[in-house]
Amino acid sequence: MSNPGESAGHDKRGRILDAAQSLFLRYGVKRTALDDVVREAGIAKGTLYLYFDSKDALFAAIAERLCAGVLSNAEEAIASSSL
Repeated sequence: MSNPGESAGHDKRGRILDAAQSLFLRYGVKRTALDDVVREAGIAKGTLYLYFDSKDALFAAIAERLCAGVLSNAEEAIASSSL
């Protein structure tokens, strides 16, 4: 059984990543400020810094999440085609 605090942390991290990804796509990484991400995610600025220490770290986490999703989809496609 998972700790309720852990799931809340994953939820906030996910909200931050979703907000940042949306803003990065809309305005570009360079033109998106961390204050914009905070506003879009509906969190305090300190909360963002609990998860990510910079815009670069935030961008890297988004890239990692996207790559993990692509890898998961590829693995599912390979598994379903070998049945």
